[in-house]
Amino acid sequence: MKLKQPFSTNLFIFSGIIAFGLYLFWNNHRGGYPKVTQVIPVQKGAFEPGRRNTSIDRIVLFTTEHPIEDAIHLWKTSQSISGHYLISQSGDVLQFVSEADTAYHTGNLDYNLRSIGIAVEGYANPDHAENRFGNLAWQTEPMMNSLIDVIGSIAERHDIPMDREHLIGKNQIPGVTCNEFPESSPRFWGGASGRYSPGAWWNWTELLSRLGRKPNHQRLLCLEAARIKTLPEDPSPILAKALPGEEFITYDFLKGHYLIYVTNSENTPPGLEQGQYHWDAWISEDSIKIIEKNSMGRIENVFPNRTVLLKTPWDQNETNPIAWLTDDQVLVMTGRQTRLKNHSDFQQVKAMTSLGVRTAWIKSSDISAYETKD
Repeated sequence: MKLKQPFSTNLFIFSGIIAFGLYLFWNNHRGGYPKVTQVIPVQKGAFEPGRRNTSIDRIVLFTTEHPIEDAIHLWKTSQSISGHYLISQSGDVLQFVSEADTAYHTGNLDYNLRSIGIAVEGYANPDHAENRFGNLAWQTEPMMNSLIDVIGSIAERHDIPMDREHLIGKNQIPGVTCNEFPESSPRFWGGASGRYSPGAWWNWTELLSRLGRKPNHQRLLCLEAARIKTLPEDPSPILAKALPGEEFITYDFLKGHYLIYVTNSENTPPGLEQGQYHWDAWISEDSIKIIEKNSMGRIENVFPNRTVLLKTPWDQNETNPIAWLTDDQVLVMTGRQTRLKNHSDFQQVKAMTSLGVRTAWIKSSDISAYETKD
């Protein structure tokens, strides 16, 4: 005769199932991304338990500036910095801080409290001595695939819209006023220490497109002087100013602001050397008119390398370029072109820089006429 299971045994099994279910719920909805490769704890002083009742509404992306092994060691041993996730070039996803807790990754406590920080194994400046590729090839397909999966998971669990207002770079974070960083200020970008990652050549267009928000390129005309800011809100650090009559390209539109691309480096925080710092930035619709004519060009087939914007097509030594660009950047095309004696063809374009719109020349082989599709 088969004996019945004692009530206490059934209750124990049932309690175990409930406990396991609660654990899965915590891990998926409170702790973080459910498919992490490894969980690595950080030092007590490198994060803050909880969020001070602050809702999570931002995802901040930045680069490690070190190979993965060095980045892991830094985050494991640091008493002051951390991030929630670290994604390697091979696609491994490492978690260091629970999403329920505040990581120290932006250089701005307000943004730490409201954001989840993701670092990718890469370099804001591809000429970095530790970049084994020597170009932009550190942006690998396995890394991008994992990044898209992690971002999608975070966005779904925290109800974060997938756009450039809510998915931002560390370079867009306002600075702070504090004794530890006396040169920092909310007027400057990059957090307290003026960081510029994920860098000039991170492909936001590809990332957002694969997350479901494709760019909407349009040619804009500036009607009156206007500020260009790191974020579509006030207060935000000012990157540049647009002047009446200037034309440039928009990628997106949110909260009464057009998303545009600003290149060059003159407007940098104190203590940061001049360099190629490029930005997605925002300008108010109040000073803008959309131009119907569609003379635009998109940079193609350059990645993992970069192409150069020259002041004149005769500057073959590239001694004083306006900027370096890579795939998917869209520029105003003037229609002018020239061919040098060495048979190199160049197209004239316009690019928004931190000093306003500049006319430049680019190799014809690196840019193609681009038309938006309805």
